[in-house]
Amino acid sequence: MNAPSLIEIQRQWFDWLDQDQTNLGERLTSAQPSQPQLNGARLNIYRNNRFQVLLHTLQQHFPKILALVGADYFKQLVRLYSHQQPPSQRNLHSYGLNQQQGLSPHQNSNQKQDVRQPIQAISFSDFLQANPDIQSAGLDYLSPLAKLESALQSAYFATDDPAWDGDDFSQLDPALQMRCQLQLSHALTLLGSAWDLEAIVNNMTQQDTREEETGRALQLSRGEFYFAVYRHNNKPQFCALACHEYRALRHLETADIELAAWLEQHSCAGASLAQWISRGWISHFITHPQGAPNHAG
Repeated sequence: MNAPSLIEIQRQWFDWLDQDQTNLGERLTSAQPSQPQLNGARLNIYRNNRFQVLLHTLQQHFPKILALVGADYFKQLVRLYSHQQPPSQRNLHSYGLNQQQGLSPHQNSNQKQDVRQPIQAISFSDFLQANPDIQSAGLDYLSPLAKLESALQSAYFATDDPAWDGDDFSQLDPALQMRCQLQLSHALTLLGSAWDLEAIVNNMTQQDTREEETGRALQLSRGEFYFAVYRHNNKPQFCALACHEYRALRHLETADIELAAWLEQHSCAGASLAQWISRGWISHFITHPQGAPNHAG
């Protein structure tokens, strides 16, 4: 058997750690016969260090999931997830997150691709949703909660948006204003959930501030719930949305639609438009579909 080259060893190192435990030492020693045998005990140090890094990363990304299931069970979940979805890049700040969140189609097509957002085949939320033990234990609310925590992480690292300048928009001819296309912020993520995530998070916060109530069961409510995750003063946060607000914002996110047509289809959104702009959810507008974005300043 030909000895592997150095670059082959580097590329396959983590795969070998997980999948070739019995022959890995022999393969590496064959490339450098003068070096000491890399036995199982030494390899286990590498394996454990790698796992601890991934565990710490997901603990930081999903602190509420960790708090709900406990450290031991969370460690088991991470061990399963890391085998199923090993990291695909050196920087782990996006590991386990739902990478489709944080950019609208308009922003993705008009700007350079965000290098922070690699393609993840399986997010931690998807893993929890597909885990039969999670479902059978009645913990199916963990997956949407993980989506929420993922969106909060994405909001923190999202690209900054220019502040909306009302003077720039007001100087447009009224007819041209109605032809503009409103664009959502990089940091905004819209979530739909079968669980009241706001109630779960608030209940956990109350328990954290009252030690005598830490054992109290969560207040779980099922139904149709909608949320906006965003960044305000450099702090990720979220709030509940009414169904019509969620649909109106989702329409802006998924369709190239002029302001007049959008208001006609979502008349209730007109009353919230100024608030969404002031919160930074709507960050800029495009005056012509083929033109460059106008960031009002």
